Amino acid sequence: MLGLNRAVFTRTLLRDYSGPDVRQLQELLRRAGFDPGPADGNFGSPTYDAVVAFQQSQGLPSDGAVGPLTIAALTAAVTKSEAPAGKAATGLSLHIGLNRVDSAAYGFTVPELAGCINDANDMQDIARSKGFLTRQLLDGDATSAAVVSSIEQAAERLQAGDIFLISYSGHGSQIPDPSEPDQKSETWVLWNRQLIDDELFALWGQFRAGVRILLISDSCHSGTVARLIARANPAVTTILRIARDGGLRAAGEGPRELAVDLVREAVRELEPSAFMVPGRRSTSAFASAARNGDFVQQDRLLNELLASRDFADRASFYRSELLRSANAPAPVCSVLLLSGCQDNQTSSDGRPDPSGHQNGAFTKAFRNVWQSARDYADLHAQILQQMPASQTPNKYWPMQRDAAFEAQPPFTI
Repeated sequence: MLGLNRAVFTRTLLRDYSGPDVRQLQELLRRAGFDPGPADGNFGSPTYDAVVAFQQSQGLPSDGAVGPLTIAALTAAVTKSEAPAGKAATGLSLHIGLNRVDSAAYGFTVPELAGCINDANDMQDIARSKGFLTRQLLDGDATSAAVVSSIEQAAERLQAGDIFLISYSGHGSQIPDPSEPDQKSETWVLWNRQLIDDELFALWGQFRAGVRILLISDSCHSGTVARLIARANPAVTTILRIARDGGLRAAGEGPRELAVDLVREAVRELEPSAFMVPGRRSTSAFASAARNGDFVQQDRLLNELLASRDFADRASFYRSELLRSANAPAPVCSVLLLSGCQDNQTSSDGRPDPSGHQNGAFTKAFRNVWQSARDYADLHAQILQQMPASQTPNKYWPMQRDAAFEAQPPFTI
């Protein structure tokens, strides 16, 4: 098998560059049948010509620049040429579902959901039917350490041409992050803490080039409800401004600690009505309605204010995770995200069907159409047709789009 699968390419390689990563590129080119000249670590004319020739053979833009798409194609070509005859691709899947989390770990009550474990079970059934080797993490088993470890184990095992399917159903939210254009990072609300999207992006960097990752997230990926709250409540607006613009991102003690204290205390002093949007029911109202059979569609949202409080309470930890993730190698695999909603929307927990089985609204639509979808673009289009305007599922490539991956029938191993 390919001995360079763990090579890490953290930059786009261009003509006249030099270094160990250029030498790795040259070795890959030679093993793929394209002569780059001596493997001396210098990106000269022979290496440039070999890169262009390879790109032309793969139908890639023949610009001589070696970015993630060229590396993925090159590694896949070498792996295919050196793999034992008849070796089949491997599909691993991980299915995460949390109807509830450890409120003690967060320091406040996080509303329970109803459809997330069903989502995880149903997605696992689909994966098994397509030949994936599956694993589940539900409620108390879905700690941040368990999720990260499971993803890292998949990264260690999978080779170019393999696929990793990961589905998540649970609360989603945002925390302040000055490095983002909107100064927020999206999160998954796991059993013991929020997992930040920066951490996920860093984990993708552990996968080998040529691996496909299909990420399905039925959760709220935005702070839409919280932003509505902020506009309606000046106190909330002030707190969020402190969290985003104040010392949470300042280095050292003093200003940062003061901002953390201000956020923490201000949130705790708010009246419960501050967390409500006009026209929405409280958590207790949801529970009462469910007992009376009047099922309503609850959002899978840990509202932004509570998420900011959690971030403030554990500011040092979350800031260290953001810093560590920022220094991780850039991903070279292909990642396709199908999410339950757009950035400015929330995902519904759904309603029970006549049998009493409940899925999130996105997962229910997904289950209804996936078998008839020609490819991932068609799958996304069919799901959209089943969703209300208030929830518009997204198809998104965190890195460069992989057209070949997107053109495959859903769940192709």
